Amino acid sequence: YDFTRDNITLEPAGCNDEVGDISKAISQLLARMSGYAMELKELNDTLQDKVDEQTQELLALNENLQERIREAVEKIRVQDAAMVRQSRHAAMGEMIGNIAHQWRQPLNALGLIIQDIKDANNYGELDKTYIESSVARSMQQIHGMSKTIDDFKNFFKPEKQKAPFHIHSAIEYAQRMVGSRIKHYNIHLDVQGDDVEVVGYQNEFAQVLINLINNARDAFEERGIRHGGNITINVKKVDDCVVMEVQDNAGGIPDEIMEKVFDPYFTTKEDDKGTGVGLYMSKMIIEESMHGKLEVTNGPDGARFIITLKCDAAE
Repeated sequence: YDFTRDNITLEPAGCNDEVGDISKAISQLLARMSGYAMELKELNDTLQDKVDEQTQELLALNENLQERIREAVEKIRVQDAAMVRQSRHAAMGEMIGNIAHQWRQPLNALGLIIQDIKDANNYGELDKTYIESSVARSMQQIHGMSKTIDDFKNFFKPEKQKAPFHIHSAIEYAQRMVGSRIKHYNIHLDVQGDDVEVVGYQNEFAQVLINLINNARDAFEERGIRHGGNITINVKKVDDCVVMEVQDNAGGIPDEIMEKVFDPYFTTKEDDKGTGVGLYMSKMIIEESMHGKLEVTNGPDGARFIITLKCDAAE
């Protein structure tokens, strides 16, 4: 029976009072049931409207959330690209300073050779043998300067694919980049341990070493350590990994900033001496590009950076 119709009243003719009361009660019950049915239908319609409304709100929220995620991802991508550019610009500035240091000695040598030629001519000592010797010494200095330019040019050449390289080759490469600079600060660089082959990007790995060496050099300078500065690079093979430790004796990193040293733009240096992206980019190179690990702790006399890489070419 459709209880949504008009109320029904059952009043059979000729019934006694008891039957009439039952009939009346049944009519009231049917009337209540009809009312409940109407209320239930209204509630169901209202609930459906609310469900539809909530569904539309969720769809709008989801679309807005996806758009916000896209905007956030794009913002992070732009920031990362800017940080990479800033890191490379800082590295190029550092490299230009290294070129200046590495060219200073051969330029001085060339100046002395030219002065010697002038003096030899004034004293009548300039003959074929003297000229050939002077030219040979000059060409040796010029060749060294040219080699420096080639090193720096290859250093900034992008590497598109991973390739096997020996750890000591990367260390020697980094030494050529910063050798004259650390020598200027009377810092001794000591390389120890095994020469292990790994797979990755040699130039980027050398950039990490340069960053670590430069950080140590800056620590010596900031703390006024002019003599006895030492940077030790120790390489060892542990199971299927190569572990490299770069340690200095400049006093270490304060405990309160130890957790922040890899944060982007965090630096304790003056504005004109540091951008705060070197260690951040070093960690990205080791952990994201080469799937290794870069950690820092304090050793007995200074900071100790630990690089762990897979050394199996198959990996």
